[in-house]
Amino acid sequence: MASSNQKALSHQAIVKLKPIGKVLCDCNENRGLRVACSKTGKTRFIYKYRSTDA
Repeated sequence: MASSNQKALSHQAIVKLKPIGKVLCDCNENRGLRVACSKTGKTRFIYKYRSTDA
């Protein structure tokens, strides 16, 4: 589940991310960037994008 925060991701936001299975999304120029923190405390960075090749 993605959170609906409307702020840009920052170093502080990532450091403060608690291991509860939450996902933070960036809303600025890196709109596809997501940071997920699993319940075990492991942090993953995910980048979603669409290819312009048809």
